[in-house]
Amino acid sequence: MVDAEVAGSLLGLLGQMPALALRDEPLDWSISGTATIADGLLTLPYRYSGQVDPKALLALAVPR
Repeated sequence: MVDAEVAGSLLGLLGQMPALALRDEPLDWSISGTATIADGLLTLPYRYSGQVDPKALLALAVPR
């Protein structure tokens, strides 16, 4: 079982989606936090990051 807590504004992101989709360069993203295992005995930090290219995603979504 995995519990996840996410803090953010979905409404704010939805309002920005058209502008983000029209950007020429890839967008950086990151997610970080801690994972607690072994009934709370061990807390492990994590961090993942990368880039998303909006134009490549749109190209996948639009049939040719």
